[in-house]
Amino acid sequence: MKGSLSKFLFVLVAVYLSQMLMASQVRALEFDKGLSIEALGFVDFTVTSGDSYKSQTLGGTTITQASADANVGRDNGFHYTRAYITIKDQINENLSGRFTYDEKDGYSGKAFVKFVYGEYIYAPGQKAIFGLGPTPWNYYVEGFYTYRFLGPVFADVQGAQSSADQGLSLVGSFMDKMIDYHVGVYEGEGYTGYKNKAGTTIYSDGQGFAYAARISANLLGGLNISLFDWMESKRGGYNDFNPSRLIGMVTYGTPMFRVGGEYLMADDNKSGNNQTGNNLTEGQFNKGTGFSLWGHVRIPGMEALRVFARYDSMTPDKDLDHNGKNSLTLGASSAGTNSLAKFGVSYDLSKSVVVALEDAIKTNKIDSSDGSTTDNLLAVKAQVAF
Repeated sequence: MKGSLSKFLFVLVAVYLSQMLMASQVRALEFDKGLSIEALGFVDFTVTSGDSYKSQTLGGTTITQASADANVGRDNGFHYTRAYITIKDQINENLSGRFTYDEKDGYSGKAFVKFVYGEYIYAPGQKAIFGLGPTPWNYYVEGFYTYRFLGPVFADVQGAQSSADQGLSLVGSFMDKMIDYHVGVYEGEGYTGYKNKAGTTIYSDGQGFAYAARISANLLGGLNISLFDWMESKRGGYNDFNPSRLIGMVTYGTPMFRVGGEYLMADDNKSGNNQTGNNLTEGQFNKGTGFSLWGHVRIPGMEALRVFARYDSMTPDKDLDHNGKNSLTLGASSAGTNSLAKFGVSYDLSKSVVVALEDAIKTNKIDSSDGSTTDNLLAVKAQVAF
């Protein structure tokens, strides 16, 4: 869907569906005993204000009128930010398959195959996933955070971790699910691919691979402690592009509330001996660190109503922020420390439709001469599933 009219019609359809779903949940279409189709969409209406939406000079950076207009066109107004269609088939009691089509950011019209994989249960509580499948971290965090329709989880929004990649992984649990794990070997570039300096998108080149592992402890009383590690070699075919990620999370919750905190360490392991090499602009992180704190609580007597809040902070390039310069000439997205603060209320119209009023404040350091932007995005957002 492209153009204002198609976006507006999409929102109208979503509102219509939400009215139908208020009374009861609409289930996935089932064609036979094991085959089903599911759909999931995120829509919003956003009003923007702040530094990125007007022409001016901030520090050593000039925001042109054309750039400001483009930012308004991208962020302001009606959007569908994500649309998924999923086909699942339970072939037998041990073997199943999944295919998910994914279109993101209706403004730019990017479409992908998100998942195409098989699952095989080889022992009780243990399974293998083969194909273009989920990586160990992002989807796991979403299961606790539950607000994906408001925006990606921390590692995803920072570009530190893709949610799907080609490979083979093992998933399972022990000790009555007290300990669970997800380990795998992947191509490494992610399902959306990686755009190199020449502007070519590399989806997987087979020259390097990624090794990932998550282990989690689900303790009594609702406490979860998780640790994730990602090591990748030769991303995009570049010898000196070897991303590594280490993330820890602690979360605690009950059916009425949940709070969580994540800490991220991200490095693209660039070689400081070749600072003039073309490959150096490929990286995003130089000893980067950041954290995210989030939580929500249901209102007693009105459990469908929730109050939520989140705060993210990320320093992608340690040298830029501590020394005032980017010693490794990393990509523009690593210009400096960025932060995101958001809060609001959400209401569960049904198990399939959730609406939210969200206020988000974004800050971003855009150059080494203390140029920075602060923007506000006030939005009504909705998740529609059937």
